[in-house]
Amino acid sequence: MNQENKEKITLDELAIMIGKGFNEAKEERKEMKTGIEILKVGQVKLEEEQEEIKLKLDRVAYTFEVRDLERRVSAIEEKLRL
Repeated sequence: MNQENKEKITLDELAIMIGKGFNEAKEERKEMKTGIEILKVGQVKLEEEQEEIKLKLDRVAYTFEVRDLERRVSAIEEKLRL
């Protein structure tokens, strides 16, 4: 590229371009920060839902244990003819 084809930029124009670049970067950072906050909220909700599932599974396991014990006691009662 020769000298004639190069566009000359003044210091003011360069300062404006740099300022726009900083503003764009600042906006992108705000968007990223917002996205991260949304992810954090989603993570908290997910953890709460997981805890809820664990509690339900604990109750299910307990129910199976009770049913098993009932079956075993019934078998013992039948053998003892109670």
